[in-house]
Amino acid sequence: MRKLIVHDQPKAAPDVPMLTAEGTGIDLDSFHGRVVILNFWATWCAPCRKEMPSLDRLQDKYNPENLVVVALATGRNENAKVAAFLEDIDADGLTVLFDPRQNAAAAHLVRSIPVTLIIDRGGNEVARLIGDAEWDADSALRIIAAIADS
Repeated sequence: MRKLIVHDQPKAAPDVPMLTAEGTGIDLDSFHGRVVILNFWATWCAPCRKEMPSLDRLQDKYNPENLVVVALATGRNENAKVAAFLEDIDADGLTVLFDPRQNAAAAHLVRSIPVTLIIDRGGNEVARLIGDAEWDADSALRIIAAIADS
């Protein structure tokens, strides 16, 4: 978690529409009251492939009514390729959304992937990590627990 940037003050997270696999719009406000681990990724991204199983294991440790891991496929990621990717790495516990035009990535100032934002129950970004991480490692779990249990 050395790459984790914890903000001095929480930053209001932009509420930009994302899409479900069916093409329905959904935004961060839909998760209000829950901690959101928002991961920007793509099927072609090797570090994303490495990181995604740990995000899935992180979700397994929390009730999704309290903490939700959102895997936001950014850019051109076909539904079938995303489904095959997640099946191949055995990561089926994540909430998968799509950002085909990279509007959410732009609004959150994401310039490379993977990038993961930690958003508190009030919809504020409290931390961000650029690059991949082991999200179920003890150090990550302690940080997330401090946010999720507050």
